[in-house]
Amino acid sequence: MFSNGVKCDIYIGQGAGKKLLGDISDARQSIKIVSPYLSPSFTKSLIEKKKQGIEVYLITMDKIEDHGNNKDLVYNLINQNRETIEDAVIKRAKFKKRYRFLLLFLIIASSIMGYLTYQAPQEKYLIAIPILFLVFILYLVYRNYYRNTRIYNYWYSQYFPFKVFLSPEKGSGRGKFIHSKIFIIDDEIAYLGSLNFTYNGSRGNHETRVRTTDSKALNELLIEFEDLYESSAPQIDIQQWGKSIYPEPIN
Repeated sequence: MFSNGVKCDIYIGQGAGKKLLGDISDARQSIKIVSPYLSPSFTKSLIEKKKQGIEVYLITMDKIEDHGNNKDLVYNLINQNRETIEDAVIKRAKFKKRYRFLLLFLIIASSIMGYLTYQAPQEKYLIAIPILFLVFILYLVYRNYYRNTRIYNYWYSQYFPFKVFLSPEKGSGRGKFIHSKIFIIDDEIAYLGSLNFTYNGSRGNHETRVRTTDSKALNELLIEFEDLYESSAPQIDIQQWGKSIYPEPIN
C-alpha cells in the first residue's frame, strides 16, 4: 500500500496512545486492530466493547503479550465450550451402581465370613476366599470404568474474531512477523505508528503515531486490513491452543 497527500495529525513522545484509547472507548460500530503485542487489560477492554455490541477484529502474533505469562491474555480471548455425552452419562451411572453394589457385597460377605470363622473355624469357609477375590477384581474393573468414562467433549470459540499468525521460526519458514500497528475505529478514524496495543506502548514508551480521518487513506487501510486478515500465512489453531491452556476433565 502507498498513499500520499494524506491529511493527518502526528504525535511523537510518551502518551502516544492517549487519544487512541479515547477513540476506541468512544467507538460506536467497529474496532479493527493490528498489533503484534498486546496487554491483557487492553484485550479485556475489547471484550467489553464486544459485549456492548461493537464489532471487534484483531490481528496479532504468537508473541502476543508485552510481559509475563500469556495465559491470562489467552483466557480472555478464547472461550471453552463443553457438551455432555448423554449416552456416556447413562453408561457411567450403571458402572457406578454396579461397583457400589459389589463393594457392599464384599463388605457384608467378608463380615459374615469373618464372624463364622471366628465362631466355628472350619476349612470349608476358605472356599469363599477365591470367590471374594474374584468379586473384588470385578469391583475394581467397574470402578475403573466409572472413573475413566468420558462424559464431556470440549471445543473452543473466540470471544470476537481474531487471527494469531505464527512467527517465521514457528511457521516452518512460511511465517512472517507482522510488525505493523494499525488501529481503525468505526471505519472513520485510523492510527498508524510504532505503538503496540499495550500499556507501555500507549503511555510509557517514547512512540510515534499518526492519526487520520482521510477517507481515501481509510479505504486503502481497510483493504489492507482485510487482505491481511484473510492471509493464508500459518496461524495458531484455536482448538489446539485452547486444549493447551484449559483443563479438560473427562467427567
